[in-house]
Amino acid sequence: MVRFDLQGIGTKDTALLGYQGAKEGVLAIVRGKKAEAGKVLYFPFAISGSSSLGVCARPIHLEVMPATCERDQGPIAGCTLNQRAQELVVIGGDCDPLHIYWDPQQGSLDWWRL
Repeated sequence: MVRFDLQGIGTKDTALLGYQGAKEGVLAIVRGKKAEAGKVLYFPFAISGSSSLGVCARPIHLEVMPATCERDQGPIAGCTLNQRAQELVVIGGDCDPLHIYWDPQQGSLDWWRL
């Protein structure tokens, strides 16, 4: 479990990781924003080296870092973030981790990986 500020608005959200069977992980984010307090966002992902939306192996863990619209290949198209927003990094195995962030234009979670 980690606490972080998904939208960079000064409220703490809570993120938890879990498993659905042997080949799927789930990220659950419990919103701390007053208007959405207790609302849960779910983000399922594969545990398989052959899936772009997944990690390679168990165990999986989370890290928190400042959200960014920049990747090694350049900016994420259409990405605009609050400068205080944080993103979650889902790590599992030797493949590149998943970066999960809040896309304010879509009003939903989005992801990227190297």
